[in-house]
Amino acid sequence: MDRRIHGDRIDWRLENDEQAVEVEDFPDIPFNKRITPKQPGHFTLCGTVKGVEGCLHGEVPRVWPIPVPE
Repeated sequence: MDRRIHGDRIDWRLENDEQAVEVEDFPDIPFNKRITPKQPGHFTLCGTVKGVEGCLHGEVPRVWPIPVPE
């Protein structure tokens, strides 16, 4: 989306009581975040732009990393 539409400000909020993930800035792209699983549990990452909030609800499964069949 064109930056002129959404502006430069985004407020992030992470609900991560189980410390399931770590969230870092994505290099050179201010709107993107990198989510790294740390341990099983649930998390919610929300971003608010111009008063509109959107959230990602996720879960790191108990079996992690997920085995890939050969």
